[in-house]
Amino acid sequence: MWDLAGQPGYRVIHQLHLKEVAVALVVFDARSETDPLAGVRHWDRALRLAQQRQGSSCVPMKKFLVSARNDRGGVSVGEERLRAVLKEFGFEAYFKTSAKEGWEIDELRAAIERAIAWDKLPEVASSQLFADIKQFLLDVKQTGRLLAPASQLYDEFAQQNPGAVGSLRNQFETCIGRLENRDLIRRLTFGRYVLLQPELLDAYASAMVNTAKEEPDGLGSLAEEVAMAGRFFVPKEQKVEDSGQEQLLLTATVEELVRHDLALWESADDGRYLVFPSQFNRDYEDAPEPKGKAVAITFDGPVQGLYSTLAVRLGHSGLFATGRAEMWRNAVTFNTKAGGKCGLYLHEFAEARGRLILFFDEQASLETRFHFEEFVLAHARKRALDGTVELVRFFVCTDCGDPVPDSYVKRLREKGLMVFPCPCGGTVSLSEPKERIQFGSRVEAMERAADRERDFDVFVMSAKGETSTKKFYEWAGGERVTLAIVFTDVVGSTALGEEIRDWAMNEVRRAHFAESRRLIEQFRGREIKTIGDSFLVAFKSVDVALDYARRLHANTGHAQVQIRAGIHIGPMQVEEGDLFGGTVNYAARVIGAIKGAEIWLSERAKEDIDRLGATQHRRLVWERHEDVPMKGFAGGSTLWSLKN
Repeated sequence: MWDLAGQPGYRVIHQLHLKEVAVALVVFDARSETDPLAGVRHWDRALRLAQQRQGSSCVPMKKFLVSARNDRGGVSVGEERLRAVLKEFGFEAYFKTSAKEGWEIDELRAAIERAIAWDKLPEVASSQLFADIKQFLLDVKQTGRLLAPASQLYDEFAQQNPGAVGSLRNQFETCIGRLENRDLIRRLTFGRYVLLQPELLDAYASAMVNTAKEEPDGLGSLAEEVAMAGRFFVPKEQKVEDSGQEQLLLTATVEELVRHDLALWESADDGRYLVFPSQFNRDYEDAPEPKGKAVAITFDGPVQGLYSTLAVRLGHSGLFATGRAEMWRNAVTFNTKAGGKCGLYLHEFAEARGRLILFFDEQASLETRFHFEEFVLAHARKRALDGTVELVRFFVCTDCGDPVPDSYVKRLREKGLMVFPCPCGGTVSLSEPKERIQFGSRVEAMERAADRERDFDVFVMSAKGETSTKKFYEWAGGERVTLAIVFTDVVGSTALGEEIRDWAMNEVRRAHFAESRRLIEQFRGREIKTIGDSFLVAFKSVDVALDYARRLHANTGHAQVQIRAGIHIGPMQVEEGDLFGGTVNYAARVIGAIKGAEIWLSERAKEDIDRLGATQHRRLVWERHEDVPMKGFAGGSTLWSLKN
């Protein structure tokens, strides 16, 4: 881990990959003009947190402190301070290196080899065939090849090893999984592709984060067409030249950012944006003392990572909503379902130590404040170092608006006094809200809602990747076509699963999936993706898409299954930055507006149905729904539901 030449901007990405670390080198620039040791505390906390999350399964880890570029004049840090840092953070040793001159490189290499606890690492036995497959994949990786379908890699290995026997395909898939666990390759969620250079995901993700930070208005975001067309700076040695392969890598990169709750999607009048809460540069007008502050939560750990994921998950929680207009440098406000606003302001202290200030406006109810505070505290305890989270409550006089000094609160409580007599004549209760208010916890429900929203966004990105594959283009008939998208979902699937139990639900699901796939083949559609009980399917015309939805609605494959279906139509124009991702996302959001077992169409899909005028559709009865809110899209939408 290092913080050289602008590397601090990469922290939010790099700290995602610290599991199973046996040896860590914390590298600093010997000739830094600022504080060369500024990043050491951050990486120490990040490594400790990674080990904390792994629990008893983590491997023994040793850390070395390394100064780089010593050929430029030596270390600008005193020996006494270096000794203190080594002791404070538990480094095994310190190395003064120069890559140019080769200083202490051999010694560092030897120390790394000695430090790895080989006898403590898990051993894996494998057959000669398995070893041959592994070496083949590593050899392909060494050629610099970016990605390939798993089936293509298998065929190449089989051709090179005609004498291989046994369950070759199963062994091949298992070996891919083993190498993926070692982060040497990565299976993408679409097209059955294997990414042979997974480090490029980090390179492109970091480039997106840095581009968002440089947004001219300080809005910490990246337009979808910029992100998906790769119109941002990537270092030449990491830039993928093949535009088709880069398109797949870009999709996988955005999917990765969304999967880790580092970014959220927002739709505006001028398009969709990928928003990074940690990368805003405009200042909050009430910083650093926001009005209505109520609670301070301090913690140790990766500060920006914790703050960023907290902002994203609160925005996806179902109780609170936010967007670019409500975000600033280290500050974010949320609109609440019950009315009023809540907010977070982040103070960054020493490396890897932060404080979150929670504040509210006058319209925020006591229950809203309770749920907001409870979720933030739970998030901090989950993602900060154990034992470092502390909560301090601010008590404010409602008559004059002045806060009660912390020292007064402490002294009065020590004497058993729970009321502060304010000089203005008012009184301030010093009781904790939980002593006065009893509300049921919503943390688990909010976490589930945030997981669903994240998984949905990941699903949409994966589906977009599927539509960027060569096989999908061949089915669609080109890269500049208009397609109809159908999203289906089982109504009440959770309740049904609880009623008939998991094993029976699996049988029901299989019957439904079989019928859906039979109809997809009959109507010559293309299955893009499934998630849970839902299907995402493409058709070459909206009338055929409607016929598929009506047939599946009438016969779902099982008597206990009812479905809802949403249909939208839109262009796939890869050469112009891919508009199809928005089409997929909108179709998926149409279904979110449906409460029962119905079929709904977007305005454009309905217009195409009317224009085509198919005989079987002329007697259909429709109901118009205006100003329907669509999550992730600005304003209201007009949708149509099929009545008969």
